[in-house]
Amino acid sequence: MKAFLRYVFLLFITLFALSLYIPKRYTVSYPKSLGPDFDKKIRMTYIKNLEEDHAEIVLLGDSTLGDAVDADLLEQGLEKETLSISLPGTAATLWYLITKNNIIVSEHKPDYLVLFVRDSMLTVPHYRTTGTYFDLIDEFANNKDTVLLNKAYINRMSVGEQLAEKYFPVFGSRWRIRETIDFYIRYPLPEITIGCDKDCMIASMQEVFNEADINDKHLNEALFVADSILYKREFLDFEGTVEESFLPEIIRLCEENDIQLIIVRLETVRFPTEGVEPPDLQKYFLLLEEYLEENDVIYLNLSRNPSLRAEHFVDDLHMNDKGKAVFTPILIEALKGVFK
Repeated sequence: MKAFLRYVFLLFITLFALSLYIPKRYTVSYPKSLGPDFDKKIRMTYIKNLEEDHAEIVLLGDSTLGDAVDADLLEQGLEKETLSISLPGTAATLWYLITKNNIIVSEHKPDYLVLFVRDSMLTVPHYRTTGTYFDLIDEFANNKDTVLLNKAYINRMSVGEQLAEKYFPVFGSRWRIRETIDFYIRYPLPEITIGCDKDCMIASMQEVFNEADINDKHLNEALFVADSILYKREFLDFEGTVEESFLPEIIRLCEENDIQLIIVRLETVRFPTEGVEPPDLQKYFLLLEEYLEENDVIYLNLSRNPSLRAEHFVDDLHMNDKGKAVFTPILIEALKGVFK
């Protein structure tokens, strides 16, 4: 019993000390405001691109966009200046931020914004918002964006989590604590023990975890596990999730700035035929199409084109060069139909 009481006492003292140290260490107010703390600076990369190139069309999506679309060939085929923003590991949260904090505040605004989507990623606001994905979001966000904070972070927290976030610094600053621990394990420790400095570690990690060296089967399994949230029943309920997502905000921003929003459903081979596609996912896209039509958003479903086959993909989601060569003309023809 005495050992247990001693353990509880030491645990309490440790937590109390950390509760005093952490707010000072990370310059966090107490009680902490809900949600993550974003850097005040906002990355302006695409404002510069828009104002220099005067793009008429902006393509926005994750890595599947870059692997599927030859931007130069698209620009030639459409005879319109095009800016392609393909950012690996991104989703609707970052697309909303780029639209809000780069595209619509540029002196030159595009005529068209084309979002490339798959599955339910357009209406899951907290998808790809934490861990390594947070760093990119932080580049385009600030703490004044209550829409971002509520939709991507706060709305998913229980009352208990909200109280812990505000009043228990060890919990509230958990991501920053994790980053600190990860930094010391990843860089100073190897330098001390084996003489491999930061540049050496970065090069080593890239070499070891190069996607080209990963077995295709295991890579596909890892991608599916990472995307498993997109197929949960609650997130395939389009009507139940759309208003809590960033889609209405993206539509509003485009409408207010005379930008025609176009949603393109990309081809993948995760569900190569309608027969193996989850029925809830089929219903989701039917409701999405109706919603977009009601809001004057153009929807292009390019997911069932017979010209694209498994041989055109490097995994379930990403096309190879042959796939890009096949898909880009398909997209050109589809967009020409829109521009008539």
